[in-house]
Amino acid sequence: MPLPRPRAEVVIDLAAIRHNVAILAGCAQQTGAVTMAVVKADGYGHGAVDVAVAALQAGAGALGVCSVDEALELRRSAIDAPVLAWLHAPGEDLAAGITAGVELGIYSANQLEAAAAAAASTGRTARVHLKVDTGLTRGGAYRSQVSTQWKDGCECAAALQRGEVAVAGGLASELESVLQGDARFAIEPMPSPRAPRNGWATGLAVKRDASDLAQALQAALDPLVQGGALKALFARHHVAWRGA
Repeated sequence: MPLPRPRAEVVIDLAAIRHNVAILAGCAQQTGAVTMAVVKADGYGHGAVDVAVAALQAGAGALGVCSVDEALELRRSAIDAPVLAWLHAPGEDLAAGITAGVELGIYSANQLEAAAAAAASTGRTARVHLKVDTGLTRGGAYRSQVSTQWKDGCECAAALQRGEVAVAGGLASELESVLQGDARFAIEPMPSPRAPRNGWATGLAVKRDASDLAQALQAALDPLVQGGALKALFARHHVAWRGA
């Protein structure tokens, strides 16, 4: 006897998902941003692995899930794209996620301590994101709990030298101006899809209709670059110069 036809069914069109993600990712790329496709709760019932693969094929640069277990499901399916997991139960073992290169959302000192302990047990560096509650009250540190102690990367780098923090992040020029030549510290590009650049182009901005001024400024700048004066200026302020 044939089975009765189900009263309802869901048909997942992965081509439609790829189409939609491609549009969003294209818009994001115009501003230098990276699209994160959230595939928590089994891809909202659409199939986490299938949707994740489709989204990555269409231009997404990262994936988001709730739990480490969900992130590990993606890793077991040979998905090696950046994955952020942001919801962790108290006392949850984060070591497996850190070992698999999963980025962790952290919103309390206790969670940060747990991530640090898990990282120490694995010998790996934990990559964490501070999750701030901006008013939805669905998890995250309250603004009153977040202390912004440094106005820029220079102050943060100085705090690193004083031993107040374990790591400092900022613009390369800011970090280099403080830490260059200090053998205790290594300055490396931030391993994040949102910070893909390794340096910045040096240029001059003028109004669109001021082409004569732009040409004059370029003519004045070229000898400084070719003669090494600009490189020497960078070196005087402990900032690395990388020629084009």
